[in-house]
Amino acid sequence: MKKILSILSISVLLISGSVYASFPVKNTTTSIKDSNSSENVEMNNPIKEFKKEFKEGKKLIRDKYKLKNNDNESKKSNGLAVTGFVLSLVGLFLFGFILGLLAIIFSAIGLGRAVKDSTYKGKGLAIAGLIIGIIDIAAWIVILALLI
Repeated sequence: MKKILSILSISVLLISGSVYASFPVKNTTTSIKDSNSSENVEMNNPIKEFKKEFKEGKKLIRDKYKLKNNDNESKKSNGLAVTGFVLSLVGLFLFGFILGLLAIIFSAIGLGRAVKDSTYKGKGLAIAGLIIGIIDIAAWIVILALLI
């Protein structure tokens, strides 16, 4: 029975050419001048319409179900994770042991902050900083062992 109803509803949508939206849909048109005549032609801009309707629908759903805003713009920057990552990258070329150690410390603190408080972003940078910092120290130990 469910299959029959779903097939019927899909066929009705395909035949009628309209789709139901759970939020109000507004028709936005753009007026452009036709090159062959002096008349203005009104055309829909589907990309603008979609973006606007998507944002409105997203906001309505978030408000209805009282969801948190998970956009990256609302998250705070995790300076410790960024610092650890940058130190680990610089440590690959200069002062590997010292910068590698600092990169591990900063990245570990930044990772702890990102895991504890979801309002901070930069978890991936902190993990990358940890890994590259460990590689910095390991490379320094290998180079030191080869020299001795």
